[in-house]
Amino acid sequence: AALPSRSSAGQLRRRVLVRGGGKVYADPVKDVVKAFAPATVANLGPGYDWMGCAVQGDGDTVTAKVIPDAPGKVVIEAISGDDGRLSLVAEDNCIGIAATETLRL
Repeated sequence: AALPSRSSAGQLRRRVLVRGGGKVYADPVKDVVKAFAPATVANLGPGYDWMGCAVQGDGDTVTAKVIPDAPGKVVIEAISGDDGRLSLVAEDNCIGIAATETLRL
C-alpha cells in the first residue's frame, strides 16, 4: 500500500484500502491527537472498593502520534506524575495493551 500523501497545506489525505479478510484500513486523518479523561470514582461497585481508591488531580491527558514507518506499533514515550511507577513498555502497561488491541480491530 502507498504511504499517506499530504495536501499542499501539509494535512494527511485519507484513503481507504481493503485488504485480506475484508478489513478496511484508513490512513490517519491527523498526525497527533489528544484526549482528556476526567478523574472519577463513578464506576466503582458497592462494598469497600472505594477505601483503597485515591483520586488526585483533574484527570489524565493522552497524546497519540502516528509513527509512519512503524504501523501498528505502540510506543509510550513518557508518563508524568507517577514518580516512575508505571512502565513505559507497552506490553506491561494497561493503556499500551488497550492501544495495541484497538489497533488490531
